[in-house]
Amino acid sequence: MHRTVRHSLALTAGAALVAFTPAVASAAPPERPERIHFAFVLPGLVDCGEVALDVAAEGWAQETFRGERLDVHLAYTLTWSNPETGASLGSRGVVNETFDPSGTVTLRGKERGVTVPGYGVVLLSAGRAVLSGGEQLVSAGPKELDETALCAYLT
Repeated sequence: MHRTVRHSLALTAGAALVAFTPAVASAAPPERPERIHFAFVLPGLVDCGEVALDVAAEGWAQETFRGERLDVHLAYTLTWSNPETGASLGSRGVVNETFDPSGTVTLRGKERGVTVPGYGVVLLSAGRAVLSGGEQLVSAGPKELDETALCAYLT
């Protein structure tokens, strides 16, 4: 049974940041940065063979300009679910992203952490990553991807 997860380190952050296209900030930062709520579903994101799991995200993002740098704080819940049976597993994420004028993006935090009862951690992405020009320059922190156990539990 062939299984794949079609997403990058910044899956949730990238999808949530569609509204946050960084630009050089020339105005003073707002006194109270606005929190923006987001919710979306990525249908069929995890291929478990006979069924594909959906991933839903819901949370908020807050952007703050610091000079010419943009900082974005994301807090969210992710839910992996089987659309046929309704079985699901969830995780919470908190990610801080920094966009600097040179085009470098730094991500810090816990993107996801999913534990299958009786088995253990099957999806984990936490730590720090630095991206530039679409390439990952630095990756530090734990990464765990066990799609077999995730699919077995939810299918």
